[in-house]
Amino acid sequence: MLSKLFLGLSLVGAEWVLYLLFLLSILSVALIFERFRFYRVACQDLKEFRKQLRLHTAHGKFAEATQLAQTRTQKVSSSTPDLETEMALALLSQPKTSAGILTELAQDAVIRARLSWDKNLSTLATIGSNAPFIGLFGTVLGIIKAFHDLSQQNSAKCDCRHL
Repeated sequence: MLSKLFLGLSLVGAEWVLYLLFLLSILSVALIFERFRFYRVACQDLKEFRKQLRLHTAHGKFAEATQLAQTRTQKVSSSTPDLETEMALALLSQPKTSAGILTELAQDAVIRARLSWDKNLSTLATIGSNAPFIGLFGTVLGIIKAFHDLSQQNSAKCDCRHL
């Protein structure tokens, strides 16, 4: 009973697997372009920001450093926060308290920003790691169908000879 069910499923054909792989390919390319655009916008002028931030903090100009971080946060859209700006803003905007509190503030800012940086990467990794197995499944279905068709042709030829 179960073998007939699997045979019936394999005789439907493997063409639907090709369409599934095609749709997953389109989704993967769309995710790659979205992530590329995100990273390009988020890393824009990052070297200059680092340089200016180090310069201001080295000279003790914490108000200017805070203003620089706030300006960068507003300049870069809210959907693409970068990790360094978020951490610098969290550290500079708080009054100097214990190192533990500052560490927690910095980690919180980095975790919130990292969520947007890691968005859809697990989906892309899942598609990439499972696509070969989906393709192999389609190949196996095609081979089963080919052997079944061959057996049907041979049985038809055998029946004709006996007549």
